[in-house]
Amino acid sequence: MRAQISPHLLFNTLSFVKYSAKHSPSDASKAVMLLSGILDFSIQDAAKHTGLLKDEIEQVERLIELGRLRFDDRLNINFTYVLHDETISILPLVLITLVENMFKHGNVEVKNNPANIYVETSVDKIVYKTSNLIRKGMPSHSNETGLQNIRLRLEKTYPGMFIFNHGRDGKWFNVELCIFS
Repeated sequence: MRAQISPHLLFNTLSFVKYSAKHSPSDASKAVMLLSGILDFSIQDAAKHTGLLKDEIEQVERLIELGRLRFDDRLNINFTYVLHDETISILPLVLITLVENMFKHGNVEVKNNPANIYVETSVDKIVYKTSNLIRKGMPSHSNETGLQNIRLRLEKTYPGMFIFNHGRDGKWFNVELCIFS
């Protein structure tokens, strides 16, 4: 389940690298380094039950930077986080999977409607929120395998201690996860 993000991310990035190798070798090189860091994180953290939230945030920043390379100045995404404690441990690869889903299923290139990622921690909870325009041509109902896998992992790690809501709201797809301590 945890490796689910890799095939899609890998395919898109390698396609970008192939194109960039000919047209912009420096972008290709940077993309390979960013992808390498993300994949190393997902392999290392796949063996862990929990990991530092600040480390996952670093990977999300890498993923966004990779998106900026791929989409040039068309990428319109806001990432905000407020951590009350940088030593907070969380179930790894949940946030990065949510962000990868934004790139995979969402329209992250609309100038006046940015995609949003918000992370906040407090003494008693961790909150993840994402929202993005739905890409045109996406079916009105998908099998939501990634979201179902996240829910299963949350149930095993935080039984009865989380709220996980997601769904369409008009042209937007919203996700909200709250994990209570």
